[in-house]
Amino acid sequence: MKMKNQTNVIEKPLGWGEEALYLYERPYPTINGEGNFIGQSCIFVRFQGCNVGCSWCDAMSTWPGKKNSKPLGTRYTFEDLEEMFMKEFWNVDRIWWTGGEPTEFSKDILHFIEWFEKRNPNHKKIWHMITAGEEVYVPLLDKLDFITIDLKPPASRAFKGDQTVQNEFIGACIENETLRNKIEFKMAIAKTKEDITYALNQIKFFDPINVTIQPVMWSEAEVKKNKEYAETLRDYSLYLEKFQQPAHEAGKLPKGWLSYAEFAETFLNSVHTNNCRVLCQLHKIYWPGEMDGI
Repeated sequence: MKMKNQTNVIEKPLGWGEEALYLYERPYPTINGEGNFIGQSCIFVRFQGCNVGCSWCDAMSTWPGKKNSKPLGTRYTFEDLEEMFMKEFWNVDRIWWTGGEPTEFSKDILHFIEWFEKRNPNHKKIWHMITAGEEVYVPLLDKLDFITIDLKPPASRAFKGDQTVQNEFIGACIENETLRNKIEFKMAIAKTKEDITYALNQIKFFDPINVTIQPVMWSEAEVKKNKEYAETLRDYSLYLEKFQQPAHEAGKLPKGWLSYAEFAETFLNSVHTNNCRVLCQLHKIYWPGEMDGI
């Protein structure tokens, strides 16, 4: 397993190197809807920029990360974020780094955490990242309290179907005992034989590490918005070829489940390990039809 800090690996910037973060939107408090920490309050910090390209992404407008070598998104200084975390959202401790794909900005995140903790030594925050695992930057992973790895089944078409990138990230975490104790897995499953088989195999393979499976559910509002995003990205000057997926070009999306009951009953008699939880995506219930990420 090649790690990112090896001398024969080209060093990537993994951020913009400023005392600022470029975000898709202003950080906000919410109720987490996925994974082992479902239902808990947190602050979502959503980055602008993603090279994963999931076919069912609920935040497709976060994909473009730069234009003419300049960052897109809104610039928030470290002081801006400190003001939010310490005053406006003072009573929420869990800071959830999301995107976009946050590992693309690993050095910036680590820089902020170290800066924040030095200035606020008596105010402990819980640093939590959800990621598809595009980049392995061990100094940040060591610093985080929790890491949720978003497994990508076949219908997601993530990384253009190439599992190599995610497998390297997972391998780096599992091989490191400290990181292994921080990770959990979650995955959204479409109603396809391939996705169901993938889910069952991953649950068994990663036992005893926690795995949460949740259904891909589409409302009419989401389907409409997804198509609009696809059209916007297609016309966008930075729209990359690797995101031009048949699901979007043909106006089709991965097949969703008819009901939560159908999803639950599909796995009722096949999941028998204590590491698995079969849940709904809570944000789809609280905020149905939202497509900008919850």
